[in-house]
Amino acid sequence: TDDEYLAPGWTSHQARTVIATHDVTALLRPGRNAIGVRLADGWYRGRIGWTGRTDLYGHDLAALVQLEVELADGTTMTIASDDQWRGGFGSVRSSSIYDGTVTDLTLTATGFSEPGFDDSSWAACTVLADDLSTFEPRIAEPIRVIEERPMAATQRPDGVQFDSGQNLSGWVRLEVEGTRGDVVTIRHAEILEPSGDLHTAALRTAKATDTYVLAGGREVLEPAFTFHGFRYAEVETTATVLSATAIAVSSDLPARSTFECSHEALPQFHRDVGWSLRGNFLSVPTDCPQRDE
Repeated sequence: TDDEYLAPGWTSHQARTVIATHDVTALLRPGRNAIGVRLADGWYRGRIGWTGRTDLYGHDLAALVQLEVELADGTTMTIASDDQWRGGFGSVRSSSIYDGTVTDLTLTATGFSEPGFDDSSWAACTVLADDLSTFEPRIAEPIRVIEERPMAATQRPDGVQFDSGQNLSGWVRLEVEGTRGDVVTIRHAEILEPSGDLHTAALRTAKATDTYVLAGGREVLEPAFTFHGFRYAEVETTATVLSATAIAVSSDLPARSTFECSHEALPQFHRDVGWSLRGNFLSVPTDCPQRDE
């Protein structure tokens, strides 16, 4: 568990596969421990580019995991992923950077990264052959949350429309209360039509939609393995929406400078440029975050 998203990031897998390393000392405890990994199509085999192509870099999802522990007596122990690991499916039923995520919270694999989890219904993992010479440490800054913005609500014929007040890259954190089986659908857009509806034509084939099936009660919803370029979001559900927050993410790059002057328009222009850069720096510089490019 950490504060990174879409790790370890986008790379040209023909040339390199980057490895993320984490200090997990605080997570280890006396007795039994367990490791759980969540995988998604991501940039590796998800739909990328305007041609609709998938499997751009490969077809099989895989994880290379190695836990290195230095014991109190100075000896070391290494636990690595192998064919004794098992894999299955949980609440994320589909995920796409362009299309969004479908999450069924009634199917959550609770405790899958804890000792004692029953994985008898899961399948044994297969060890894939790969060219380890292309593996190298990650040098780019990870993707992190850079700002959280409360969203203002407006009632619309098809649901509740929310406005973050700022175009950004990220997703909506939605707090809802509902019953088991309720469906929550969140659509995203950068601008509105003159009618007040979401302008989605510029998205082309990208759905930019996150869908949840609720387990019941009060729940905080955030998608996994996706992001959207948006200012507005429209929520359709029979559940009660309690709050909405726009979560802005970007590569965690430090600001090098600031700009202020007496002309009101120029600092605002500088801030707009800064938001454009942050919205289009997610692991690598992108063209635009909202559609199928």
